[in-house]
Amino acid sequence: MAHLVAVSRAMERKIAEERPSDVPVSLIYNGVDLVRYDHTDPCCTLREEYGMPAEAQVAGVVARLEPEKGHATLLDAWPRVLRRVPSAWLLVVGEGSRRADLEAQAAALGIMERVVFTGRRDDVPAVTAALDVAVLPSYREAQGLTILEAMALSRPVIASAVGGIPEMIEDGRTGLLVPPHDPDALAAAIIRLLTDHAYADMLARGGHDLVHDRFCVELMVYAIEEIYDEGARAVRFVEVAAAV
Repeated sequence: MAHLVAVSRAMERKIAEERPSDVPVSLIYNGVDLVRYDHTDPCCTLREEYGMPAEAQVAGVVARLEPEKGHATLLDAWPRVLRRVPSAWLLVVGEGSRRADLEAQAAALGIMERVVFTGRRDDVPAVTAALDVAVLPSYREAQGLTILEAMALSRPVIASAVGGIPEMIEDGRTGLLVPPHDPDALAAAIIRLLTDHAYADMLARGGHDLVHDRFCVELMVYAIEEIYDEGARAVRFVEVAAAV
């Protein structure tokens, strides 16, 4: 028995628009392993590894270096951030087809001394835990799991108001939402969280509580098990009816 799973209401709508059918669709958000993330220590060598001073304030994006992830907008925002927060550094974590183009963009903007392209890292949770602000400037996004992981690690988050992201972030309570393709708005949000630490801490606490309440892996597994159990019950009913 076919059954589709959508990881956000945005994906539910997309499925309904593109694949209208009698196949049932269930909303099941991706969940975070809270046992793992509640016991992740920040990477204590991060600044030393990349030559950042101890007083550096670090914003970071963890995402594939692909066009839809919005790195270009974040790089465009960075000169504005540096004008207001001279101690700011940007960490770009991940690999992808756009790396050379993004490095060229950073060089053209004159910000390469304050942008670190880490490539692939095998300790992403520890790296995320060491960030002052986590950013996801995507142009489209089904849900945005890296934002949930940052929230689980009590990091304040900023993300584009696209796809399923607004279902996770209540603007001003569990994080900040900005329009996609808007470097001015993105820069303003980053500047605010790097300069108003009390506000950033409040958002971090709100995001952490939200993940614990609604986006833990146990809830995801339970919901998936319910679908399988429902399917098994339907099969047994068909077998009984056929035998009668």
